Amino acid sequence: MIVAIAPAGPAALAEQDDFKGLKVTLTRGDTVERALTTRSAEWDAAFAAMLAKVAPYGWYDPALARVKAHVERAA
Repeated sequence: MIVAIAPAGPAALAEQDDFKGLKVTLTRGDTVERALTTRSAEWDAAFAAMLAKVAPYGWYDPALARVKAHVERAA
């Protein structure tokens, strides 16, 4: 799954059925924190469903509310 973050709008989920890894992609000048403040109810629901599916594999720790993800920043 990819959380794609761009300055023009909210974060978007891509490749939602790919649970082999979680990656955040940032365009130049944007931050994870800014993008997550602009998310929608639909995005929250899709992300929560993804977390439930990956928790058994160690990608999400609900007790600590932590997600493991790679972050890629645009050059």
